Amino acid sequence: MPEKIDYLIEYLSLDIQKSAMDGLSEWSEAFTRFRDEGNYDLCQQLLRAVKTHELPLHALGIVHYSEGWLYDRMGRWKKR
Repeated sequence: MPEKIDYLIEYLSLDIQKSAMDGLSEWSEAFTRFRDEGNYDLCQQLLRAVKTHELPLHALGIVHYSEGWLYDRMGRWKKR
């Protein structure tokens, strides 16, 4: 049985396909909500889903920033 997150990811994917920046705005709101609640596993699922889309460079910057923030909080950030 699908989880609620599966429905959210599908909704966000369709939204991103329709309008990358509008969809990314909704994706960012969901990511921030999960982040603030400490649901890092859900954040990871959102990251995996958004990375399947071709996004403009400025949108990729938002995704990469979000990913870096998440990895830092999870203690997975690797300094080079």
